[in-house]
Amino acid sequence: MQRLLGLLVIADLASGDCHSSGRDRDEPRWSRTGQGRRARQYAQIEVDDETWEVLRVDAAERRLTIARRVGIAVERWVSDRVS
Repeated sequence: MQRLLGLLVIADLASGDCHSSGRDRDEPRWSRTGQGRRARQYAQIEVDDETWEVLRVDAAERRLTIARRVGIAVERWVSDRVS
């Protein structure tokens, strides 16, 4: 699972599509509520250090958590298969 999630994230970053689906859910949660969130769950992603840095920077530039950025990648992958 770790490897598959890593491949999915790598493909999403390589797509060059910097825009999410445009739904309100893609906004950072803390901007809407004024409160941060402490994660109690995690998922391991198998990527190299360079890819992790690209993911981290991309999420930060979009004012998203890394978890939300990964979630967007997964949502896009599912959407591409369903469409």
